Amino acid sequence: HASLAVAADVTVSVGRIVGSNEGCALALGDGSRFEFVVYEGGDRTLPAAVTGTGTLVKIGLGTLVLEEGKVASTVKLAVDCGKVDLNGTSPTFAAVTGEGEIVNSSETASVLTVANADDAVLTAKGSANIAVVKDGAGALQMGLPQAATNLTLAGGTVTVVSNLAYCAYTTGVVAHLDAMRRDTLEVDPTDGRVNRWRSIVGD
Repeated sequence: HASLAVAADVTVSVGRIVGSNEGCALALGDGSRFEFVVYEGGDRTLPAAVTGTGTLVKIGLGTLVLEEGKVASTVKLAVDCGKVDLNGTSPTFAAVTGEGEIVNSSETASVLTVANADDAVLTAKGSANIAVVKDGAGALQMGLPQAATNLTLAGGTVTVVSNLAYCAYTTGVVAHLDAMRRDTLEVDPTDGRVNRWRSIVGD
């Protein structure tokens, strides 16, 4: 058994953790971000139980499938892109944000409890077999379509907005970036940072 601790205010990004994860734990310090990358066409479960008060960040176009009891209720969830599948579970998160999709592939209905203490915006799309419980003192602006009819308000306030933007993506090649073509780079003359990198096949 082993544990991986992510210190406060540190960001760690991984695509895969290998080895036996039975009884292992991932502890997220306050302000830390654990970016779990799931590539398009793949489904992954979490490699270890996640505890602490940091943020579990789902990135990549694939699907992160949750398992019962795998994530502590003190953890924050950010669905930056792709999907998070509740998989029939009913998790509680200290906050939920992001522009990806929150779905439930199971025939068992899921209850998603969002206990944000601070104001937050959740633009993720969701599926109809997810009930939402808003807890915590913060205000939540959300675009989940089922929220207007399947929402329980236990704390704070909720504003349901029908036209919030969500993460849209296109499969295949959508841009061709050539690092050898300096004419495609727009560089800030004061600090040398790249402000824009244009595709050589169109913007």
